[in-house]
Amino acid sequence: MNKFLFKIKIAFFFLIVLSAMMYSCKKENTTNFDNFYSPTSLARSASFPVGCPYEPHFYAIDSAYASISKNEFNSITGTVEMYVLWPNGPGTDIDFTKTDLAVEYARTNKKTLNGHVLAWYYFGFEYACPWIFNFSGTKEEFEEIYKTYIQRVVRRYKGKFTSYNVINEAVNDILGVGE
Repeated sequence: MNKFLFKIKIAFFFLIVLSAMMYSCKKENTTNFDNFYSPTSLARSASFPVGCPYEPHFYAIDSAYASISKNEFNSITGTVEMYVLWPNGPGTDIDFTKTDLAVEYARTNKKTLNGHVLAWYYFGFEYACPWIFNFSGTKEEFEEIYKTYIQRVVRRYKGKFTSYNVINEAVNDILGVGE
């Protein structure tokens, strides 16, 4: 089993444990555990969205992952596949294909959708777009390009996402955190 899939399964385990703890703390349901493992128990155990990552390639290879994601959560967050929308940068088209699939999955399965991520600062990450590393313009030019990119993404998905992770890992280099 690849390392990333293993980590996802561990994360699901901890989410289930956390959800069980949240469920047991609900005063009106502290003595009734008969339906705890019902298909929507995790989604119903909190007054806020309970989400998981949207990993379409895992849905195809792991039916347990797909089932848990579909039945136990009421919110999804797109992962790195939603970040790499513009792999070749300025002068090329933005590829909305994978994000459109996440939007359709959320709509079809009545889930809220959190967008991830409009700016990924930690450029040591394996999915960072090569054009960012090789950008040779000014800081102002980069800011304008990225601003235009963010506006295009947000405009396209207006009303389809309930929230966005706007920036990710922005302080890693400052604090010396990261790989």
